[in-house]
Amino acid sequence: MEHHTLLRSTELTRNWERWLGPRAPRIFSNTCFINLESSGLELTVAVKGLGIAIVRQTLVKQELEDGQLVTLFENETVHEHYFCMFADPKLRPESLRFFRTWLRNAVME
Repeated sequence: MEHHTLLRSTELTRNWERWLGPRAPRIFSNTCFINLESSGLELTVAVKGLGIAIVRQTLVKQELEDGQLVTLFENETVHEHYFCMFADPKLRPESLRFFRTWLRNAVME
């Protein structure tokens, strides 16, 4: 990777660090980056062949099927954790359960 351009957005600057782990400082010292304003631009720039991106698989499904993009490493992924928080103390338990079920199903698709 040291001789290739890595794409990163200002929104998700840590994805490469998360994926590379302790290898990051060594690799970064010999790597060229293209920094983009939006994570959506990483996909566009990668399809144009200007670098390697870390993007959500659900966002590149069609590009992978069409052969516009290929997976660099089949079994290595960056995992992120998201938390849903609610500030409204009056949220009814039934509503919360319904939303949680809907969100879980949407994420699993």
